[in-house]
Amino acid sequence: MADFDDSDVAPATLIARLLDPAQRAELLASLSAEPWQRQLHHHFWTAATRAVATPDELRDVVRILLEEDQEALVGYLVSNEQMPEDVLVSLCDQGRCIDALGHRRGPRALLERVVEKHGYLEAVLTLALDLYADASATAEEFAVWARAHAVDARVLRALSEATPSEEAKERVYESLLGGHVEAIAFHARHLATSPRHSMGRLAAFLAQHAEPPALVLLLQTEIANEEKRGLVERLAEGRTDEPSIQTALTRRRWIDQAARDDLTPESAATLLATGDAKVLCSLASNARTPPAMLLSLGDLKGVEMAARIRRRARATLGDTSGPPSGDSSPPARREHQRPGAAGIHGRGERTLEALLRALEREVTSLEAMDASSQAWLHEETAGGRPADRELLEELIHVATHELGSQLSFLVRDLRVLSRRIAVRRRHVDALTDEEFETVISSPWSLELVRTTAAARGLRSPEELHALSRCLRELQAEWSAIPSLSEH
Repeated sequence: MADFDDSDVAPATLIARLLDPAQRAELLASLSAEPWQRQLHHHFWTAATRAVATPDELRDVVRILLEEDQEALVGYLVSNEQMPEDVLVSLCDQGRCIDALGHRRGPRALLERVVEKHGYLEAVLTLALDLYADASATAEEFAVWARAHAVDARVLRALSEATPSEEAKERVYESLLGGHVEAIAFHARHLATSPRHSMGRLAAFLAQHAEPPALVLLLQTEIANEEKRGLVERLAEGRTDEPSIQTALTRRRWIDQAARDDLTPESAATLLATGDAKVLCSLASNARTPPAMLLSLGDLKGVEMAARIRRRARATLGDTSGPPSGDSSPPARREHQRPGAAGIHGRGERTLEALLRALEREVTSLEAMDASSQAWLHEETAGGRPADRELLEELIHVATHELGSQLSFLVRDLRVLSRRIAVRRRHVDALTDEEFETVISSPWSLELVRTTAAARGLRSPEELHALSRCLRELQAEWSAIPSLSEH
């Protein structure tokens, strides 16, 4: 058996090798053999996505590989921008290489066909985000497509914090929200944190969407704009009918109080007694927190966010440049300051959501670099050794397209896990772990309500009604969370 390396599966030579029966047999044998399999598959994928060939050569290679039961290798070739559209459509109609087809950036007609025939979520999301951000697509075109496809809660959630090419598209999106509570909540957060939107715009949206989860999420968010922040707190103060909102408002005030420049030892002690992890984190970040309390927080263990609290308390002890807590003048330096009030996360840079947004920006940046590199790479590498140029192009593609694709899946799964944890946390006081697992894995029924009520000693009609509503809401929340990707 021949030993293949990256030069044997380079973009310029791959198609010719696959069309030659003897070389193809050797290459396929090497791809299935250890220890070459993983490395050679990687070289094959990168070469396949950039392989140089005529349309007929690509058609012949796809036909031959399918005849030899090599659909996985055809999937690599599907990413090649030169692949004839008729081949892509044929694969779609045959139900082959759907994952690879769904991850292409286009053509748009192909992605629409993948969605129509196979309902592939990634293709739906790609189309939705593309139409939403594409200035060449009108709001009317987006509306027509969205009304046909964007009923899925996952698509609405994906669009909730995206930036449209024109405001009319955002209005179309908002008209589709209906009762999709999670998308409503995250879109409200987008309006609250985006400098592009005014306080009036946020107020108008919240006037139409008074769902409690939206205000709860906003109260959990670090909002830089003081007018928007004040609006959210005023609306929350008026919702005395919703315990979840009042709990979130109380917690918001604790966090803000723990971060104040005029924090007193007495207030710090009261806030410490709440035991709330974010409040403790805020105290640990505040140079006005009494040193003895910071020392205690610096050794904290066995509670949620304990490692973060310890790090912040130790950092504050080592960088307390402000005056003693008896002095009323403000500290000279604050690590985690946000406009108007100190925040436990600064401008939110230490929150999970901020991390995910940063990763999503990286995905977008990598995709843009992959696309833009085609415009200048040929000119900048002209005159170099062919093998060096090919390897450079290959590595740039791996560092942009492949990394971006893998990162997008990871971010999606991080969001799924974050949502699962958030749902469980919201019900941690109401349901035991066993009860929670039973509720999310069972359909709603009167028997489920009775069993749960009996375990918790609930008997009155009011208690049973409230429990029934709680279980329905929990099941709806959980069912709206997509499953993890199959890596």
